[in-house]
Amino acid sequence: MTMRKLITFRRIGLYLSLAAIVLWVESAVAEIWFVNLANDTGTEDGTSWETALVAIQPGVDAAFESGGGEVWVANGVYSELREGTVDVEPDPVEEILVESGSLVTKPGVNLYGGFLGTESLLEERDPNPRLSVIDGSRSRGGEAAYFVIFNTEDIVIDGFTITGVLLRIMPILQQDWELGCAQSKLR
Repeated sequence: MTMRKLITFRRIGLYLSLAAIVLWVESAVAEIWFVNLANDTGTEDGTSWETALVAIQPGVDAAFESGGGEVWVANGVYSELREGTVDVEPDPVEEILVESGSLVTKPGVNLYGGFLGTESLLEERDPNPRLSVIDGSRSRGGEAAYFVIFNTEDIVIDGFTITGVLLRIMPILQQDWELGCAQSKLR
């Protein structure tokens, strides 16, 4: 084998290795879904700030259905009706569903608030002057939510003000609710 062929084979091997690394890095990057209450374009697919969804739950659902990712939420007060139901029966065989008015989080979906609605990097947001508020005061058919957020373990909820919860916790849920909050990263 000539030296030229050997160099060519090594170069091809290097290119294939670089291509594999690029594909691996691209697959490791979380998909981002955008939510902006002020979107009045008429197009809401959540794939950019220009076509952002106007409610948080559809963003959470879209991210979950696509295999997980992040939901970036622009500043504003998100007080939409939420038709989330939660199972209040601790027995896994039985099921008692209650309309909770909750934003129902999903495994593998992290929520970040405090965006202006133009950022392209998470580090560009500043949640202090740009409040993203999840309000549950009217989210259960016009009544206060039992829980503003019904939490999933091992997710991040960062940059939000959470308000408007009905100050009552159903006794059979209290232990699970506290456990779920303790195992997620609320910042």
